[in-house]
Amino acid sequence: MAGSSLSQRREYRAMEECPRKRYVRYNKSIGQGTTKKVYMGFDKVDGIEIAWSKTQLTNSSNQIYKNLLAEASLLESLDHENVIKCYHSWYDDSTKIFHMITELCTSGDLRKYTNKHNLVGNTAIKNWSRQILSALNYFHDRSIPIVHRDVKIENIFIDGNLGTVKLGDYGFARKIKPGRSLTRCVGTPETMAPEILEAEYNEKADIFSFGMTLVQIVTKEKMYSECNNDKELVFGMIRRGEMPAALNNAVDSEIRQFIDKCLRPKSERPAAIDLLNDPFLVNDVPEISTAGISAASIQTLRESVRHQVARLLRKEPDKEEFDSTTDNFPASRPSLERQREMEREGETFGSQKGTSETGSPSRTHETSTDT
Repeated sequence: MAGSSLSQRREYRAMEECPRKRYVRYNKSIGQGTTKKVYMGFDKVDGIEIAWSKTQLTNSSNQIYKNLLAEASLLESLDHENVIKCYHSWYDDSTKIFHMITELCTSGDLRKYTNKHNLVGNTAIKNWSRQILSALNYFHDRSIPIVHRDVKIENIFIDGNLGTVKLGDYGFARKIKPGRSLTRCVGTPETMAPEILEAEYNEKADIFSFGMTLVQIVTKEKMYSECNNDKELVFGMIRRGEMPAALNNAVDSEIRQFIDKCLRPKSERPAAIDLLNDPFLVNDVPEISTAGISAASIQTLRESVRHQVARLLRKEPDKEEFDSTTDNFPASRPSLERQREMEREGETFGSQKGTSETGSPSRTHETSTDT
């Protein structure tokens, strides 16, 4: 017992403070990627736990730096119950570390959560799907849509006590001009839409990735495992429109039909709003025996589900105008000259509303310029 108490004291030892002296980073690590480490921390003002991520940059990390700036700038404009919030971010030029303070989802990402809990039923999957699609609809239904470009099970976080899921990791998210396409090949091969490899895609690519994420949730399998980690074989299957073998293990007919809608060719693929109104999500039923449950009670449950969907859809679309001079950033983004000045002064690039990123599988590198 004494050893356990000592270990806990070490994990919750305050290691550093943010420049504002509001947030404290603990010694407890909760995630790690190639260049990023995520720690638990504490907000001394609101008295809540937070996630503190540190991304180590090098002289050759220019693209990563640009992605982090883009992410922090974009996050200032986001405010949705199913989107991870970012409270503060800054760059320390002396250590070449980019810091981001974000909302903490206590149960981690859905990969870890579903591996821990083996009894996830259809009702829970439907509930999570509504919330993920609500976040995607929030991005896609804006006057200037946002494409996430890396929807996957590791980028969906959950508060297990409430059943609330939140979409996170917006390092690849970009705004897109109405009627235009993005061209950079970015994302994670496991959930990547075929049109991304064709270098011409829009927000519908996120719907394909959502469908593949559902396969990950339902089967708990690695997509394209039959390719034995050979990325060229994976990319070949994606280009040819061949589905991973794991899809065959999504045996529930209702879920499989819903997934298949998400994986249609991009011209036939439904929008997030259409999927939210799909009978699979709107007409929910109990998974337990209905013996002894009155018809009125079952009807009340169904009405509750319909109300949940209606509430998720009652989000005001974004009203901002597109700024052609900054393209991927909000119009309020500081100039590069001001950014450099802010770096020297230790100020922030984005201080409100946003997302976090924990350790996740490797992504592809960006290969061309968005248009």
